[in-house]
Amino acid sequence: MWWFEYPMRFSSPVLLLLIAVAGASCGFHLRNAGLNSTQSFYVEGMPYSDPLVLDITKVTATAGGQVTANLAKADGVIHIHRAVANRRGMTLSQFGQTTMYELSYRVVYDIRSKSGEILVPQRDLEVVRDYYNSQTSPLSQAQEEGVIQQEMRVEAAQLLIRQTINALDRKKSQPTQPPAQPQ
Repeated sequence: MWWFEYPMRFSSPVLLLLIAVAGASCGFHLRNAGLNSTQSFYVEGMPYSDPLVLDITKVTATAGGQVTANLAKADGVIHIHRAVANRRGMTLSQFGQTTMYELSYRVVYDIRSKSGEILVPQRDLEVVRDYYNSQTSPLSQAQEEGVIQQEMRVEAAQLLIRQTINALDRKKSQPTQPPAQPQ
């Protein structure tokens, strides 16, 4: 076969270039690459010790921003009405034990400016995962389910921050209308 005998010194850079172009053209991006913000956010509706608020704080810090406890220093407000983790059985084994679960994490929130103007009205955000439980190792299954729940909570935090950044950017880009002059 003649293609194996062809010198590889010229094809390696070409191959790398093709992979880079293919990766860029398909929309591939590194995790958290789109989360660049120096904005600060105020989170209300949940205590700062809540796992979701802690994850929002971590995601915001990774993006270059911060969660502040002072409303006056915040660029925007994330008001969390509730956050609920749910587990629902989907399939049963031949012995009547649940083997497949649907795990969901639902956050009800709205986004406001620091002056109280509602930028994004109340919405639901839901992250859903299917989880197979083979019933062979009960101790590790509980831990695995906990890891999946934590990943879902982090994903919800990332989505909340992205939506907050987008809402604040849209507000900044809107031209301010001067009051109408009476004629």
